[in-house]
Amino acid sequence: MQIEKVQTIGELEVLDYIQSLSQKSSSLLVDARTPSMYKKGTIPTAINLPYTLFESDTKHRDTVLSLLGATQRKQQWEFKNVRELFIFDSSQWDFKASNLINHLIQLGYPQDHMHYYRGGLINWKLAGLTLTDHSER
Repeated sequence: MQIEKVQTIGELEVLDYIQSLSQKSSSLLVDARTPSMYKKGTIPTAINLPYTLFESDTKHRDTVLSLLGATQRKQQWEFKNVRELFIFDSSQWDFKASNLINHLIQLGYPQDHMHYYRGGLINWKLAGLTLTDHSER
């Protein structure tokens, strides 16, 4: 599945990203699932930005866009210095990551700054890779 010009990636690219974290402070691994799903287990180093956060009328959307590096000029968003995002959800049959990506594209987020790990958490687990559990936090 391809989402416009957003690059689709696999486990090896996600692992390369995690290994390069000390050199790439301007990028984020994003779990697009709900907070309750995120707490039960996610890919190490991932932050939770639920897909619903970027729907038009959410109360924290503008704050999160600013934290990602976007700036607002009047009613228009500028995305010159935004973070590179590696976005995933549960699996290729889940649509939370693609919804998040489509919301960001509609806002003007540059597609070359987003990567879509479509295999998601299910493929990650099937490959026998480590999960981080946030349920006790």
